[in-house]
Amino acid sequence: MRRVMDRWRIPDCIRMLDGSLIRLTEMPDRSSLAFTCRKKYPATNVQAIVDHKKRFTSIELGWPGSASDVTMWKQPHVWQHRLDYFKNDALLLADETEIEGQLPTEKARRRKFNKRLSSQSIAVEHIFGMLEGRFPGLKDLPPARDIRDTYRIV
Repeated sequence: MRRVMDRWRIPDCIRMLDGSLIRLTEMPDRSSLAFTCRKKYPATNVQAIVDHKKRFTSIELGWPGSASDVTMWKQPHVWQHRLDYFKNDALLLADETEIEGQLPTEKARRRKFNKRLSSQSIAVEHIFGMLEGRFPGLKDLPPARDIRDTYRIV
């Protein structure tokens, strides 16, 4: 598997992680402000881990559109048991994030790494696009009486 993952040109990368917003056609009845995403429309957030064969290996659902990727990442089983999943310096790559209070040298190092990473992590976004192409209903979900019904649809 390592040889195939080398096409991402980041040594020891075994999977990639990213989130995607699924637009809701209307605001859910409960916690409506929480479902307003950074793009200012009602949405639910989905986070997925994909492999080199464009397969989803983990999906995290049930988050309002305002939830950040970092917040979502700290909750699932994969994170809670990361030492069982990622051994021998294996990497799970995610898109960039700014951390407040970075030293200037650390910021410069992270910017350089993030630029290299962004050219590779586009693969995950393409996989989400393929999913939405196959299931167009995921682009705009109609309101459900209970938001849990929306998560079941996804």
